[in-house]
Amino acid sequence: MKSWIARLRMSAALDADRGTPAWSRRRTNASAEICTAEQEMIALDAVLKQTPPRVEAPASLHSSIMQAVRAARGSAPAHRPVTVQRWLPVPVLALLVLLFSVWVIHSPVRKPVQGAKSLVAASAALNLGDEMVRSMPPAMVAPLSEELTRLNRDLGKTAQFLFASLP
Repeated sequence: MKSWIARLRMSAALDADRGTPAWSRRRTNASAEICTAEQEMIALDAVLKQTPPRVEAPASLHSSIMQAVRAARGSAPAHRPVTVQRWLPVPVLALLVLLFSVWVIHSPVRKPVQGAKSLVAASAALNLGDEMVRSMPPAMVAPLSEELTRLNRDLGKTAQFLFASLP
């Protein structure tokens, strides 16, 4: 842990161009690890400072960017003027809807076929379903209501017993 902190301090001192700190010179005799780390950092710092940074961009970069911008501008869809062909389907569709509604309104009403069965059977089935809905709940709840009556009777007798037992 101490060597990590010492390395961090040495690196910060070298980055600030202060050279090796005084505390490091005193402690290098105490630890060979810190001494070798300091020598490596000084050598690395010297190599990095001697290497010139590449600042210039390639000359073709600007021209290629501008060419891409021009190509993108040219490929954008142009604003087309509104033409008759574009609006032609709207009135045709409106005319079709109008014709269909007129046909539906003026079509003759179809009379039911003679001899067809009436809806008596369907209404009878519906009435039977309604009757079942009305009669089933009491039949299903009857055992529960009897049990509830017995429970209330037991509670009443228990209350009478407790009141009779009190002094």
